[in-house]
Amino acid sequence: MNEDDLVESFKLPVSFTPDGRLLEIGPMSPNSSNHREKSYWIREKILAHPPADNVFLYRSSHGELRVVKQIRRQDEIQNYQRELQMMKRVLTEVEPNEKQLFVDLIGWFSSDDYIHFVLEYCPYGDISQHPTPMLEMDAWWICKQLIEGLSVLHRMGIIHRDIKPQNVLVDDINPTRVKIADFGISKLAHKDDERIATHPTTRIGTPGYMAPERLNLIQRAGSSHTSAIDIWSLGCLMYYILTDSIPFTQQGSITYDSYKALEDYCNGGRPFPEVPLARNGVSLSAQRFIQRLLAPLPHERPQASEQLMMDWEFPLSKDHESSITAEQPDMSQEHTTISTNTVESRERFNYSDIFANEDDIDTPSSDLWYLMKSEARGQLDRDRLRFLLSCDASPEIYIQGYTALHIAAEQGTAESVRELLRYCTNPNARTRPNQEAAIHLATVQADFTLFKEKALGFRV
Repeated sequence: MNEDDLVESFKLPVSFTPDGRLLEIGPMSPNSSNHREKSYWIREKILAHPPADNVFLYRSSHGELRVVKQIRRQDEIQNYQRELQMMKRVLTEVEPNEKQLFVDLIGWFSSDDYIHFVLEYCPYGDISQHPTPMLEMDAWWICKQLIEGLSVLHRMGIIHRDIKPQNVLVDDINPTRVKIADFGISKLAHKDDERIATHPTTRIGTPGYMAPERLNLIQRAGSSHTSAIDIWSLGCLMYYILTDSIPFTQQGSITYDSYKALEDYCNGGRPFPEVPLARNGVSLSAQRFIQRLLAPLPHERPQASEQLMMDWEFPLSKDHESSITAEQPDMSQEHTTISTNTVESRERFNYSDIFANEDDIDTPSSDLWYLMKSEARGQLDRDRLRFLLSCDASPEIYIQGYTALHIAAEQGTAESVRELLRYCTNPNARTRPNQEAAIHLATVQADFTLFKEKALGFRV
């Protein structure tokens, strides 16, 4: 099925009635050749952020809720055909367990002047409608899901190009579940090199979240845009969530009138703005993580992958409770935004349950785990490795689903693998939850000679 046929297959039998309701004609009844069930949908309120007024919430006569986004047919910036093709490609080609990372497109219909997208309704609004700064554990959990979503998109050759608070919808708060929305300016790119690359066209995007290469602010940048622009936007989003401010803006102004601060940072004239992060109690691990996402040069930013979150040590607050709480919107009120009042009656999610199967961690074993992480960045201290092992540090303790041996096998040297294996009782232990053994992880670097050297250690 080509892309045009795919789009056409999701067209809905929906039209407007004279009184402004939506009329949906159902399939033919199996008991009658002439009867089709009819459903009426009534507009409840506007969901779009001012000054936009093109996203609405509709309720059916059966109580179902849907979001309808309308786009002018003549709108050349918002290419509705491209957005439809992109959304349906994502939702039809991804694995079943990955669909939850994206807002679902139910279908579309047309009227005289507009194309209308019918979308899944996320009852807790978007990230911008929740109080910031958030607890670090909430930011960590949101970031993990967004990285999973971006990893899927980039694997498919899709660059989102507009990651921002308004395009991250909150589907649940117990625990926090978020979904990536709005593929209106996404780009389908070819694969020239290790990264997805697309030639620059316009500066479409959101001020404050656009990567410097999209603004032509980097003196050493190439002429192509890659998936690294999404990583930059993610870094800006995490910075905002943790500080209630956007980096590189004039006094935190969201209008982002001047790009001078960003240009200075990208060309070495200004340091990374860590003060707001530190002032809000953000851990050093999170600060370093965000700084990596906001590396000035695109090729220096990490790629979206499951392993990336291992660089941000999972934080726990004193009571381990989420700071994201929100009442579902009151449907009796017109044109209201989602309330952010605390829900006292609802049981709150305990984030410590995420890693409930983690081992009790002693200091030497924790230090050993992070030492292996530093080796992945070419900074292994061999004397410290031997010292920690002599202090009974265990290479088999799990942190974030991996042991030190797993990390060394996946990203380290053959020397460190052999050293750790001397202290392992179960070299075949598997990662959690992906069930990968260290010998399998040793193939990740795609270096056969290095793999053979590591594999020799497992035969000892």
